[in-house]
Amino acid sequence: MTISEFATAIGVSTATVSRAIQGHGRVSPSTRRMVLKRMQELGYTPNLNAQRLVTGQSYLIALQFLGNPDVLSNLFHIELARGVQDALQDHGYGVLINASAAMLRQWCNSRAIDGVIWVLGNRRDERFVAEVSGPDCPGVIVRDFTAEPIAHAAAVTVRLDAGATHVARMLVETGHRTIGFIDSKPHDVVYLSFREELQRRGVELADAYVRIAGTTPEDGARAMDELLEQPRRPTALFTRTDGLALGALKAARNRGLNVPDDLSIVGHDDIPLAAWTDPPLTTVRVDCEQLARAAIELLLPLLRTGGGYADTREVSTSVVWRDSVSAARGRSSEGGEATVGVALHGALE
Repeated sequence: MTISEFATAIGVSTATVSRAIQGHGRVSPSTRRMVLKRMQELGYTPNLNAQRLVTGQSYLIALQFLGNPDVLSNLFHIELARGVQDALQDHGYGVLINASAAMLRQWCNSRAIDGVIWVLGNRRDERFVAEVSGPDCPGVIVRDFTAEPIAHAAAVTVRLDAGATHVARMLVETGHRTIGFIDSKPHDVVYLSFREELQRRGVELADAYVRIAGTTPEDGARAMDELLEQPRRPTALFTRTDGLALGALKAARNRGLNVPDDLSIVGHDDIPLAAWTDPPLTTVRVDCEQLARAAIELLLPLLRTGGGYADTREVSTSVVWRDSVSAARGRSSEGGEATVGVALHGALE
């Protein structure tokens, strides 16, 4: 079926069909929804090669994970990719998941993609973003820190400090003083915010409880085993990702510990699996759908204009209470002295 035949079948012009597929131009939201629905019903698939010849666009966006070569081992990245794909699909774009800087540069230079959603691991990654971004390859940066603007790139800042601060307050108020924290890289914003809030509440960190893990449940289990070898085991644990929390939960169970009676565990990201663990996992929620929508809403105007210095937005984090946290045994809220340990893991994601 050609675009003309499809347009005739649903009673609109070919221009209306084209605008609805591209997600911009003079077409109402209700008309666009109707066109997309009828495409599914009639099995119409636009000829992307023909569209590219006419418009000069590929209708492909790269989802670029910088500093994270093993992207698909990170459960949060998988959820973020799903959110981005769903949001882009609503506007007629496809997504290419990529972790290779060389490949991304090639795609931009050859106009194989129309833009980029950058997921940064650290501040150093911004140099590469500045090198590659341009009017023909604009993008949106997803990061967990604030920074100077980059030409042709908007930014979504994830306020990871909010959730981390809440977790620290929650654990101290429920009587925990010997606390572990598993993170994927040293001294990221979650670790720093968590530590600072503990210190504000009179709880100091002990180096004996510091560990560096990877990104998988296996990494979390190994770090948990090491923490449980301490003469004074932690009564609570905060992990940088839910994947690490899953491994820590299994390691605790293997040693005969009950969660949360013997050990409270808090994860980070609120992946779908977190609600189905035994017990269901208390965790910091990063809303991937909200994050993806914010990124796409910033990206679409850049795709039309190439952009100069673009807009910024913030997405906050919050704690989802489930059953993996309880009060420390024999401790009242806000009372007593103890030590806190930190086992380091995580990236922004």
